[in-house]
Amino acid sequence: MRLLILQSLFFFGCSLINAQQTANYVNNWHFGTNSALSFNSGSAINLPSSIAGNEAMSTYSDGQGNVLFYSSANQLWDATNTMMPNGATSGDISSSCGTTICRVPGKCNQYYVFYIEHGAGGVGLNNSLHYSLVDMSLPGNGTMVSPLGDIVAGQKDILLYNADNLGEKILIVQQGNTENYWLIARSNTVETFYSFEVTSSGINTTPIPSIVSLVPYPPAPLPFSGNVQTFLGWLAINRDRDIIGEANGVYPDVRVYDFNNLTGILSNQEIILGGLNYVWDIPYGLAFSESGNSLYVGWSSSPGLKLFSSFDVTGGVGTVGSTISDYDISAQMTGSSDVPRAVVLGRDGKIYFGWGGTTNPQNQLGVINDPDNLAVPNIIVNGYTVTNTAELG
Repeated sequence: MRLLILQSLFFFGCSLINAQQTANYVNNWHFGTNSALSFNSGSAINLPSSIAGNEAMSTYSDGQGNVLFYSSANQLWDATNTMMPNGATSGDISSSCGTTICRVPGKCNQYYVFYIEHGAGGVGLNNSLHYSLVDMSLPGNGTMVSPLGDIVAGQKDILLYNADNLGEKILIVQQGNTENYWLIARSNTVETFYSFEVTSSGINTTPIPSIVSLVPYPPAPLPFSGNVQTFLGWLAINRDRDIIGEANGVYPDVRVYDFNNLTGILSNQEIILGGLNYVWDIPYGLAFSESGNSLYVGWSSSPGLKLFSSFDVTGGVGTVGSTISDYDISAQMTGSSDVPRAVVLGRDGKIYFGWGGTTNPQNQLGVINDPDNLAVPNIIVNGYTVTNTAELG
């Protein structure tokens, strides 16, 4: 799937700060082909970028909102938009929500870059979890006096987990009020999530499983192969870090889970958008509003119908599905082949979304201007113009 992904990073620095209240670390996005946004001024502003990728992309900034580096899963660029000397990795650029960057707990200059790697056997098969370690005190393309960072020698493409075939979705969540965090991945074969604890002592390679069901998924429809029901799509966490949303594009549905950020356990799955047809119904991206009270999902349904669905999550898991509202954005589209894909909350409180397809203007992002107004969220399909290309089609 060659689709735009905006990977928003929710995390914290060396002090013990709630991840989703640290504005500056997530203030910049690099995505698509040579496109980037900065929210340092309070509103989105275009930046120059060297990024080129299909899907998974991540950016990390310092406490003042200055870009440190960014990744398209298989390449890392520094703050000068130059590829790091040791910056080529094995991550797969066509993994929907498959990369993220986070600081190493207790180390102010070191960062883990996590990513999904595709193995042999076809699309969606043999996905494994890897990481590389970036040290910003290394000179890289800079100097010892003014370093620009690089991947540490011998700490690139480290295999973290391949005991199960994984989906193209990973998520970082802060553990309680500590500097530790959970790296969450999910199985491609059964209803199981894996939470890896990351502390100043390192990464615990034995994950904590959340087993919803051990019943294997059915074989996937063409052009996929194997059991890949949940490999394509998105994971998102709400502001309070106690609800996780999931979008699935194969055997399509949308789900929410209770999440205990102290134990890393997901529980109480609720399917909030189900009974969908894979031929037309493809939910891909989703995002919670800034307050955490609303959840938005972008998807296509039947030939030519493009939708956003919103949900009120204030009643908690078990009540979310009954609050669904649909918004038909088809009339704003320039062609029937385009569908909303990546959906990400911006630092300005607006939700932005990208495109899969070729007929909508390639330099446009969609914008949900008032996501907590479920009656009139003000969804504008071509709501923001980027400098270059917002998706690779």
